[in-house]
Amino acid sequence: MKLNLKAKLLSGFIGISIIILIAGILSIITIDSLFDSSHEVGVIHAPQVDAIMEIKLSVTTAHLWIEEIMSGTESQEAMPKTVKLIDDATWYANALENGGKNEVGYFYAVDDKLIIEKLKTLKENIAAFKDSAQKRYNNKYILKGKNKLNDNLLDKQFDSSFEKFVTLADDIETIIQDDMDNGVKQMIKSAKTSKTILVTATIISFILAVLLGLFIAGRITKPILKSVEFAQSVSRGDLTQKINVNSQDEIG
Repeated sequence: MKLNLKAKLLSGFIGISIIILIAGILSIITIDSLFDSSHEVGVIHAPQVDAIMEIKLSVTTAHLWIEEIMSGTESQEAMPKTVKLIDDATWYANALENGGKNEVGYFYAVDDKLIIEKLKTLKENIAAFKDSAQKRYNNKYILKGKNKLNDNLLDKQFDSSFEKFVTLADDIETIIQDDMDNGVKQMIKSAKTSKTILVTATIISFILAVLLGLFIAGRITKPILKSVEFAQSVSRGDLTQKINVNSQDEIG
């Protein structure tokens, strides 16, 4: 198919545009992959780590306050705040299991079956800790006479429930932290892959664009150069020269 000069230029521009478009699409794909990795780390895993740390902090603080209330160092008015801390820990455990939102932000539910099973046990431990704390408080400040329970037994139940909680919470934190670390590694890997793809696509696009430009330029300028040489020969009086131009456009 013979193309006129305008069509040749247009086809060259379209070809280069297609090359740029392909490079742009590759860039979008790699950036999207990098976004997915960073989103998983920053938006999903990081708040999950924060949640389990809040659980540990709340219950540990509650444990400390209970001990101070029982020893008389802290007033009895601190008991409602202590219960509130334990309830906060329960909320964060539910948020990790089912998802949730509070004034801090949104917490995505974990999808690790092992963590889900441990969270169920953790919530049972928190409930047992809360119950034992309430019993200790009631036994010291509310119950009288024969209604009072054995202090040593209540203390052992309280300490046992807290130790079980700490062990399980540490296990869950380790798993979530490992997931986050793996996410960070994947993000770094995606970043390196994206960089490689972008650099490669840019280089290839540049080379193809240059080659296409040279090809189109050659198709256009070659017959022009032949015409110039023919005209110069004629101007010198050489009428034996012939010009062979096969293109069928404005030049040919």
